[in-house]
Amino acid sequence: MVLRYVFLGILLIIFKPVSSQETTLLDSIIYEFDKVNDSSKANIYLDISINNSFLDHNQTIEFHKHVYDYAIRTNNTAVIIKSLIRLGESYYRNGDFENSLNFTFQALDIVLDEKDTSNFFDCYEQLGSNYIAMDQHNSALSYFQESEKYLDKSEDPRNEISLLANMASIYTITGNSILAQKKYKRSLELTKELNFNLPKGSLLISLANLYRDYSTWPDSAMLYYNKALDFYSSNNRKSGQLNTIINLSQLYLKLNKIDLAKKYLNESLLIAEELGDINKERDACKLLSDLYSTIQNFNLAYQYHKRYSILSDSLLNDEIINNFTRSQAEFESERLYKESILLKNAQIDKITLKKQSTFIVLFIGIIIILIVFTVLFIIQNKQRGKLLSQLSDNQIELQLTNNELEKSNKTKDKFFTMLAHDLKSPFNSILGFSQLLKANVEKGDNVRNLEFTNHIHSSADKTLKLLDNLLQWFGSRIGRVGFKPDSVELIDIINKNIELFFEVSVKKKITLSSTVKNNIYVYADINLLNTVLRNLISNAIKFTHPNGTICINAIENDNEIEISVVDNGIGIKKDIIPILFNIDSKITTQGTEGETGTGFGLALVKEFVEKNNGRVWLESEPGNGSKFFFTIPASKM
Repeated sequence: MVLRYVFLGILLIIFKPVSSQETTLLDSIIYEFDKVNDSSKANIYLDISINNSFLDHNQTIEFHKHVYDYAIRTNNTAVIIKSLIRLGESYYRNGDFENSLNFTFQALDIVLDEKDTSNFFDCYEQLGSNYIAMDQHNSALSYFQESEKYLDKSEDPRNEISLLANMASIYTITGNSILAQKKYKRSLELTKELNFNLPKGSLLISLANLYRDYSTWPDSAMLYYNKALDFYSSNNRKSGQLNTIINLSQLYLKLNKIDLAKKYLNESLLIAEELGDINKERDACKLLSDLYSTIQNFNLAYQYHKRYSILSDSLLNDEIINNFTRSQAEFESERLYKESILLKNAQIDKITLKKQSTFIVLFIGIIIILIVFTVLFIIQNKQRGKLLSQLSDNQIELQLTNNELEKSNKTKDKFFTMLAHDLKSPFNSILGFSQLLKANVEKGDNVRNLEFTNHIHSSADKTLKLLDNLLQWFGSRIGRVGFKPDSVELIDIINKNIELFFEVSVKKKITLSSTVKNNIYVYADINLLNTVLRNLISNAIKFTHPNGTICINAIENDNEIEISVVDNGIGIKKDIIPILFNIDSKITTQGTEGETGTGFGLALVKEFVEKNNGRVWLESEPGNGSKFFFTIPASKM
């Protein structure tokens, strides 16, 4: 048995959570855990798992659920409590505060019933951590104060440091600066008493920030920032130096010591670039933009604000992708856990069924009733074959569903990532230019003011077009865009859309004409048809050079009308054509005079043409213009 513990310890220490090795390691640990039958060995094993980060968050959750199931089966209260507490901690680290609270409260209920004071600290401290993360500071403080009563029962004396730091942060937020100072200073004393320096730097920065935010203590803030800087420098921890320098520069900005603030912010940019820390690089750029605006150096203020916007977009996209990835991982972990439970139940049922079959065979053999045995055997085989057939059908259906879900999730991820970027960028541009415009009004520079105003108008116009197309597309998807076809003369619709774009085409010196004849009737939804024509004509104008031509044609076929929008513009590359109508392709190109589009227009065209029971396609070559075709059913009148 001792060899088993040695093996468990080796598994937990030497394995790394990498791709398929994670599954192998998890299976190996669960296999070894299932061999441990008595409660003392289970507790030892659980303690080993707590102190080693051998799996990622989702696999850790799956493992602790396995431990919890074992504890329920064996009615082991001590292991039930510990596994519930560890599940609460794992969900907390994964950002799932609802599940974390659920499991922690379950553990607390059992602890209260059992009057198990050894676990009070862990339960109350975890509840406080959840509520502080959820910005419910009064609840968090209440639970931290409860956990403080049981510090002497805590397994690790270092827990007092984190508890005091958490309480100090709440006192800071709620404006109780005196108690916040007291808690931070006591936690710093404990790092020295316990010879535990890991959190020392962050505690020094937190205390310095507290002094910084109260204008009567700038010297104390400077003292603790310098202590933090000395600590991180002596330990060669550049990320800590970077955090300290950015906070210190904010203090200098508050004290209006511009040169010192500029010096430290430039230094922080260099360190952030060296470490690849995009968050800190973005923060430094924002502070530098504010600094240069303060001293009315609007050129540098704009440059740093532009860099700040680009970094913010990058972080936003990463956050969206990470959120979707994490959600998918959580779903997959939950699915695998439920499948493993179903598989185990199926194995138990199979074993039970086998034992029953053996008993029947033996019983029938003893009483020598061969005919009854034969009949039962045939019936059993028929039922098994039916069950196997149903199981096979269910597995095929499940696989098809999973394939569709995976495809849908990939499309959704890409679509929302592009949408977030397209909505974020113009708003950042509007905010940036409006800030510069506001600052520049006092200088009376009307030329620059006009330039900034044009930029703001262009960004707002692009955003409005994007939202208009997006709302129409989304309304179609959820059924809010109705389909009310009617018989209508095509030339009336064509002429109204030509009038709509008359001023735009004249301004660009483009000839916009139609060869559509009278008495051609189509059976279509007028609103959807107008949307299709507006998008195609707008695209043609966008990609046609001044003095070019655009012509709208219609050909009558058997039961449908083939409509085309033909231009002699710049054309389209062949490799782009197959994906041009996809909602998740997001192909955008500037027009011949720098015009920008939304990227969703052609996807909307395809959606509405197909809703009108038609088809859409195009023919194009770079430099020779484009021909967009679509069909609409002919009216039967």
